[in-house]
Amino acid sequence: MKLYINPETYLIDKSVGKSDIVEVTTYYQDYRDFQGIKTATSFRSSTGDTAYDMRSHLTQVELNPELSDELFEAPEAAAPDYTFVSGQASTEIPFLLASNHIHIPVVIDKSRPLGFILDSGAGGPVVDTDVAKELGLQTVGKMEARGAGEGTQEANFVTLPKIKLGDVVIDSASGATISLKFLDKYEGLPIEGIVGYDLFSRFVVMIDYQNQKLTLYQPSGFKYEGKGQSIPITLEDNHPHVKATVDGQYQGNFVIDCGARSSLTLYTPFVEEHNLVSKSGKTIDVLAGVGVGGKVMGKATRMQSIKIGDFVIPSPLTNLSSAKAGALSSEKTDGNIGGGILKRFTVIFDYGNSRMILEPNANFAYEDNLDMAGLWLTRENDTTKVDFVVDDSPAGNAGIKEGDVIVKINGQPAEELPLRDIRQTLMSGAGETVTLTISSEGQERSIDLKLEKLI
Repeated sequence: MKLYINPETYLIDKSVGKSDIVEVTTYYQDYRDFQGIKTATSFRSSTGDTAYDMRSHLTQVELNPELSDELFEAPEAAAPDYTFVSGQASTEIPFLLASNHIHIPVVIDKSRPLGFILDSGAGGPVVDTDVAKELGLQTVGKMEARGAGEGTQEANFVTLPKIKLGDVVIDSASGATISLKFLDKYEGLPIEGIVGYDLFSRFVVMIDYQNQKLTLYQPSGFKYEGKGQSIPITLEDNHPHVKATVDGQYQGNFVIDCGARSSLTLYTPFVEEHNLVSKSGKTIDVLAGVGVGGKVMGKATRMQSIKIGDFVIPSPLTNLSSAKAGALSSEKTDGNIGGGILKRFTVIFDYGNSRMILEPNANFAYEDNLDMAGLWLTRENDTTKVDFVVDDSPAGNAGIKEGDVIVKINGQPAEELPLRDIRQTLMSGAGETVTLTISSEGQERSIDLKLEKLI
């Protein structure tokens, strides 16, 4: 941190420091005398956009006050702010796994079931701005929201009343509203909210990827008796982190992110520190994902392995980030372990005991791949459109380009197929042939694509 001293008063005018991915400048003003000590009483913190400046005021200062011993006594345990309606100590919630994202139904107060994503990489609950208006939720203030991608969005603070998931009801939770609508076309499903730390901090959370079941346990009644491995985790900014090793030699601090569709993402400082672009062999420029900050571009490659606890995942599909802003530029976290790796396990998050338990499932040997046609597709108003084409891929070599519309897949109208099924068809295996009917600039043509493993 840098401090800027006023040469006339010798008092601090401002400080400039980096809070991981964000540089924060704080201005110190309105100095007042408290028992002979000049102290700033007005503060303004800025990340560069004055619309999101935070202002605070000091109203009282006490120097060397007498402190009661009661202040140092451990507080009484707070009563749980949730209820299992059936009286049981757990609840099971079926989920839909699409593009490695966990979609669960959530009811806020007396709302219709809303489509939420479960995201261990989310610090708090988020509701889409339009959905919040539909529910009549009152918002206050605003802040700058950041995430994957180098851009930002405006978010507003909100209190969510009575959040119901399965058989459990949480009294209320503080969260934010943000526009999530733009994500719908990439998912092919409505994303009306995100639930994260607020769930993981209250319950022991078990994600059974193979059977697509989410179970929430009351922590006091949970006892693990399975054969999985318990791996220590730390909570940093409300996100679970583990120590892991890439290629048997590059140790790092990785966030466990069930809200990420990717397998492994290595952040820019980690990539640059170990010169991984030149060491990793073949790389492909790809659209690696989409987040709050917009599209995430990167280089896809395969590292030799990643080791988590005693588990070694060979040849994980990896995104090497070059982002200069946003979450992927973090200097505190070295990478992101996402759904492409996690879905090989039943994963149990037990924040109260600072651990994650991994049980390999029948898909442990699964190999994650890029789309074997070299396409990134979107779905909007029943229209399936090409959003990105990988160079030197079956689609790229066939002349398919961004903006083209997929009319049919193997003779079936694309509008009749969920986007997740279309993506699965384009991942059906190297050597398979898929016939696409493409509409490009008003002209339709049929193309036979021979799928191939791109990396």
